[in-house]
Amino acid sequence: MSSVLEIKNLTIDYNGIKAIENLNLDFKRGKFYTILGPNGAGKSTLLKAISKNIDIMKGSIFIEAINIKDLKIKNLAKKISMVPQETSIDFDLMGEEIVLMGRIPHLKRLEKEGSNDLSIVREAMKKTNTLHLRNRSVTKMSGGEKQRIIVARALAQEAGIMLLDEPVSQLDLHNQIEIMNIIRNLVNKEGLTAICVLHDINLAVNYSDEILIMKSGSLISMGKPVDIIRQDIIEETYGISVKIIDNPITNKPFIIHVNI
Repeated sequence: MSSVLEIKNLTIDYNGIKAIENLNLDFKRGKFYTILGPNGAGKSTLLKAISKNIDIMKGSIFIEAINIKDLKIKNLAKKISMVPQETSIDFDLMGEEIVLMGRIPHLKRLEKEGSNDLSIVREAMKKTNTLHLRNRSVTKMSGGEKQRIIVARALAQEAGIMLLDEPVSQLDLHNQIEIMNIIRNLVNKEGLTAICVLHDINLAVNYSDEILIMKSGSLISMGKPVDIIRQDIIEETYGISVKIIDNPITNKPFIIHVNI
């Protein structure tokens, strides 16, 4: 399986404090990756670095063997899309208008969206169960509906990599599952590479092909959930006592917090 994203010796410094230090990662095409770790581990900082929203102190990031420093933002947006934890939309826009924003990287200056763009947008909305929100104002959408619209916007960019920064942390359980199912289906059916920051370890186990565990800007472990979701790793990373059992339905690891 070919590499779509490589991170080599990445170091990022915030006012003399290293948020990420000498990080090396290799992401393959068409897989679902989840990044776990406590607050301050460098998870969101890593996504910002990949999307060129933060300066790199040392090291390199390559997308399809191209150094991102050589890519203009518009060209980078054709390769990477972003789903933030919470999106503030200050204008009274319809659902389809928001998703159409995903086509901006593919348009020339002052160029209007054409029939092909509209077709791509409608297909993205269909795949994210948002087609019924085409003509609904964002001000009248629920939190889950807004987040699905943002996923549709990212999908409309036709980028091969989708970065998701805690995309379900503000949602109820039903909407969490719906969003995660949508992303998992896009990975399976579209060959998307998803890189998702989560706090819910059990949710990550259920949906991820591989999990990365970070702490203090460094990689603690990376691999299949069954291989790295272990009591010693979780307790060392988070500083809590846990018990890990096999989920009787999925046969995957399931974490239970143990009160001391």
